[in-house]
Amino acid sequence: RILYAKVNDDESLQILMNRINLNCPNLSELDLFIGDCNFISSEQGHVLLEEVLLCKCLQSLYFEAQLNQFPKYDQPFLQSLVALRLTDNYMEEDPMETLAQLPQLQSLTLGYKSYMGDFLICHESGFPQLGSLILCRLPNLEYWRLDEGCMPNLSHLEIWYCELLAMIPHGLRSALGLKELVIGGMPNEFCDRVKVVDGQEGADFYKIQHVPSISIH
Repeated sequence: RILYAKVNDDESLQILMNRINLNCPNLSELDLFIGDCNFISSEQGHVLLEEVLLCKCLQSLYFEAQLNQFPKYDQPFLQSLVALRLTDNYMEEDPMETLAQLPQLQSLTLGYKSYMGDFLICHESGFPQLGSLILCRLPNLEYWRLDEGCMPNLSHLEIWYCELLAMIPHGLRSALGLKELVIGGMPNEFCDRVKVVDGQEGADFYKIQHVPSISIH
């Protein structure tokens, strides 16, 4: 009923998906780590990726394979996904518009070079269940827009080593459920904007003054 699998090549992943589709009628939860698979250079790779993302029992996905962009399909996909971690994907297109539509997503990590663009935009009413968001080592990220009403259940946010990011988004001011903010490896200019030094508030402190736990490393 519950299966954790780690695969690092296309053949293994195809065998796994064939077995799940044919022999696992009672499977209710699939937690999947996908390593160095090739999804972008062949039609077979596109079909295999679609098969994975349309799997109805997929609840946790750790995805390290390269992508140009996060896939989009005409039919609903990843409807049961609760946790998603993206790393080494080198995506060139902002994935947030697609990910924001996943109805059960509670935890999202954009890790090392998962996204190579310079902006992220999170529109109003997106990410309805998201509680935890981690942005880590996005080397080109300069601007993050978070519209009011997006991520209404966000309680935990981490920003690590996004060294070009100029400031935290204004939309965090309306994230009243945010309990913990962790900032690490960021430039002094970024950190100074959210600090209070000798009673003097930084330029962005008003956006997060409601957050009970703020850690800066």
